[in-house]
Amino acid sequence: MINLFKKYKGNWRKMSKYPEIPQIEEAESFSLNGLTQDKFDLIMKYGKASDQLGKYKSKPLIELPYGIVRKDLPALQQRDMLFDSIMLLLKCQYDKVSLKGVTANDMMSFLLWVKKQQEHIYAIEQTYLSSDPEPEMIASGVHKLNEFGVLTTIHQLSGRDPLKHAAIEAMPYYKIYEILKLEKTEKDIHEAYKKIMETKAKNKNI
Repeated sequence: MINLFKKYKGNWRKMSKYPEIPQIEEAESFSLNGLTQDKFDLIMKYGKASDQLGKYKSKPLIELPYGIVRKDLPALQQRDMLFDSIMLLLKCQYDKVSLKGVTANDMMSFLLWVKKQQEHIYAIEQTYLSSDPEPEMIASGVHKLNEFGVLTTIHQLSGRDPLKHAAIEAMPYYKIYEILKLEKTEKDIHEAYKKIMETKAKNKNI
């Protein structure tokens, strides 16, 4: 199966119908099995992204729970559980969800919208939240935390209290983003101030 959420750069244009993707009677049968790379590339190039799926309209991902956006959704996507990823997003917004009668084209439009939303989130995180670790941290093996992914962030924000993880995950993504950006800004200011004071101390001793 082709992974819809692999990194891809291309132009997005409107297309009335995706090539050779049939309508489905039961939403639960939706998958990309049998979709060739050529057809997938056409969808990526001409597909129309939409936050509307049947009678359901999704909020932007930044307004949804942090745990769903950064932990649960990527986990399902990595396992190519496309229908489950759709239901995950809709069920956190609506009490009852039924996609019977929704076409595969509609689902693809929604999945493409999700992909664009995620690309935006990852881009702002890379720009405003990421920083190169200090050489001492690299030497200490900070890369070992990579296997835990976003759990590291959740654990730190919870004050290292596992009983508070659920509360952090339930907060809207944008709230967590604001907190992380604040903490990074404070850290950058502290490091800059430290360097200024160290330089002053050296100049005084000259």
